[in-house]
Amino acid sequence: TCKYMSDIILSVREPYISSILDGSKMIEIRTQPILRLDRGNKVYLAKPGTGGLIIGSAICTGTQLITPKFAWEHYKQFMEIDKVAYDQYTVDRDVIFLIWLMMPYRLKHPIPCGLFGLKRIPQSYCYV
Repeated sequence: TCKYMSDIILSVREPYISSILDGSKMIEIRTQPILRLDRGNKVYLAKPGTGGLIIGSAICTGTQLITPKFAWEHYKQFMEIDKVAYDQYTVDRDVIFLIWLMMPYRLKHPIPCGLFGLKRIPQSYCYV
């Protein structure tokens, strides 16, 4: 394991957060890399528009910096995003950052981000 490993709170909007939590979306796509994220880190999933609630979590099984074309050709079945939305999100990007997720868990009672010392959920992500 990496000595710099860190758990994160990741902000994910609908319908993607629900797809992660129901297990159908196993890859989250980001346009910027998360440098201190490694296999085994916990990824807390925060839902925008909830007043700062974390509604679930998953375990990172790996990350990948990859071209959008290669990612779509090889991994689209794990991304749960349609081609139009994917192309809009990755437009003008030479590389994108994939977060591979497993063991999704939807909390029975969402956790306010204040329990992590945050005033609001992060726009993209933050380390915890």
